Amino acid sequence: MLEIVDEGGEGFVDSGDDAVSATAAIILGVVGDLSYAPALAEQLRKPAREEGEDDIPSIRRGRAAIALGLLGARQYADQLAAVLKSKSFSDRQGAIKGLGCCKQGNMPHKWPSCWRFPDPSFRMATDTT
Repeated sequence: MLEIVDEGGEGFVDSGDDAVSATAAIILGVVGDLSYAPALAEQLRKPAREEGEDDIPSIRRGRAAIALGLLGARQYADQLAAVLKSKSFSDRQGAIKGLGCCKQGNMPHKWPSCWRFPDPSFRMATDTT
């Protein structure tokens, strides 16, 4: 097992620094080992930071949600769906991406499609508006 998470789910994922925690979460998602899913899901249970509490928005929960999706951890779909109610844009965006990746399963060749959102300036050739 990587040193990113120890047996108790502590380590870089549980870091007090959001950037460290978020980066560790994505690394664990890319590793693809479902044994990391409980430590990632624990991040979703932590309360979201309130608006105005800090100038920098928290990315911890959103990145943990994406990592669960990369793992294809469908058993956490209800927790991911609950994050959609967060006031944090980063949380909601991560939950959407995580749920999208969960739907596709743990298939690395499909990951790029679960990371991208359609470009709002994109128009179909038949769109005349």
